[in-house]
Amino acid sequence: MDYKAVSHWHDDLEFIVILEGKMSYEINGERIEISQGEGLFINSRQLHNGFSDEKQECKFICIVLHPSILCANEWFENKYIKSLLYKNELEYIILKEEVSWQKRILDLLIDMYQSVDDELIYFKVQQSFFEICEIIFRNKDICVNSHNFNSLKLNTLKDMIGFIQKNYNKKITLIDIASSGNCCKSKCSAIFKELLKQSPNQYLIDYRLYRSRNLLLSTDKTILEIAIEVGFNSSSYYCEAFRKKYSTSPTQYRKKLIETQNINLQ
Repeated sequence: MDYKAVSHWHDDLEFIVILEGKMSYEINGERIEISQGEGLFINSRQLHNGFSDEKQECKFICIVLHPSILCANEWFENKYIKSLLYKNELEYIILKEEVSWQKRILDLLIDMYQSVDDELIYFKVQQSFFEICEIIFRNKDICVNSHNFNSLKLNTLKDMIGFIQKNYNKKITLIDIASSGNCCKSKCSAIFKELLKQSPNQYLIDYRLYRSRNLLLSTDKTILEIAIEVGFNSSSYYCEAFRKKYSTSPTQYRKKLIETQNINLQ
């Protein structure tokens, strides 16, 4: 395992709570560290990934919620939700227990997680989500973030990554990726190298591998079926790329995941 998630973005709001250990995060090129008892709010459409340079295990809660849950009507959406999500200065918030309003968010997130088996969990999620967003909205002006990346390049990268995320299971060329960012092939490659330290093609392979990991655990599909579903031409090429990335085969990875899941359920 490389203890690193692929860089990605989504419309959802993402919340992390560290239960044990520590984790590094990179958000729009800025590196941050969060440890046990701390948490993280990542706003919508922010380029991010979590990792561990030391390759240490970390126990954490991850809750991903789409803002549409809160949009009871257009007026409420325009006045509150959009002004929160599309506030460019608010990329993320590190949540600490010593700050009362941040601790309240942490408590709500943990309570949500612990109520996952409650048949009325969706009521609790919506209720807690409303309160969390109200708290963030009240404090958003004191939580501005710095921007280390050129915003134009970052937006171009987000467009290209968004294209890959939507079309990773299809045949994609460098021209396709560059066109999605309205740039030429050389500029496309330069932006990926500068901001992600890898080529567009390597990012595409990494994202396909990332998507395949979920299928290995959640389905009983064959390795060939999974390889084709995530965009590889053959199972042999998929297995070769998987082993190079994770130092194990897809079959061994699936077996280990299932064994770990069974232990956690006992």
